[in-house]
Amino acid sequence: MEWEVFPALIRGGKLVVASADGHKSPQYMAQTIEKFHVDVLMITPSVLDLLLDVAQGCLRGLRVITTVGEPLTSQLANRVAGHRGLSVTLRNFYGASESSCTVYTVPEHGVDTYLYPRYVPAGMPQPHVSVFIVAEGSFELMPPGEAGEICFGGVLAARYWQRPELTAAKFVPTEDFGRIYRTGDLGRFREGALEVVGRLDRQLKVNGVRVEPGEIEAVLMQFDLAEPQQEEDAEMGCLLPVAKAAVCCADPPQLVAFVEPRKE
Repeated sequence: MEWEVFPALIRGGKLVVASADGHKSPQYMAQTIEKFHVDVLMITPSVLDLLLDVAQGCLRGLRVITTVGEPLTSQLANRVAGHRGLSVTLRNFYGASESSCTVYTVPEHGVDTYLYPRYVPAGMPQPHVSVFIVAEGSFELMPPGEAGEICFGGVLAARYWQRPELTAAKFVPTEDFGRIYRTGDLGRFREGALEVVGRLDRQLKVNGVRVEPGEIEAVLMQFDLAEPQQEEDAEMGCLLPVAKAAVCCADPPQLVAFVEPRKE
């Protein structure tokens, strides 16, 4: 939330907040951007992709687009770079609510898909942030190019509210790096930039929201007709498009899950 709200306010800018369901309507988003002369936009990649389909000149006033909450595909980054109605700086933020973030600025000409065929890098830490790639289960630094758990140092949250065990597991004091936050993400440094390559657990990101598949499965399996099916992107920890969904019947009716198949 701090990245969405405070940069505009502390610089004397105007903060435009879309309606609660605004992200569901690309036409509404485009009209809002044009109406209020928005020049800096923070948005998830999935919504940005839809927005580009309907923009039709409404985005010409934008100077900066920052993507958050999901991996930014190289395909989408290059679509923005080549869009005739845009002349923007595209930045990809990676981080967690518990810590600060890293930033990757997409080159004006787009991303080299030979180096990054699927996803844009997570970039480099902000000045007040440290990032460490450590071996799983220890705090031994991994050599450049080799994957390990991504840990943040520097400015961190104090704790989880009333969850001391989780706080102790995720916020760890170390002798070499000080207090760090263990993200559970797998990453590596390559070509001078941080790349996120997967997860240590099964946690997923769907439209920028953290999802625990086990929790969904537990609810679905309460219904006799439930057949939960999913496909995971093992590399990035994201739900892949699927052409199948669980259908549950109950009395009274209860909506348990909704899956909308889509193609990238």
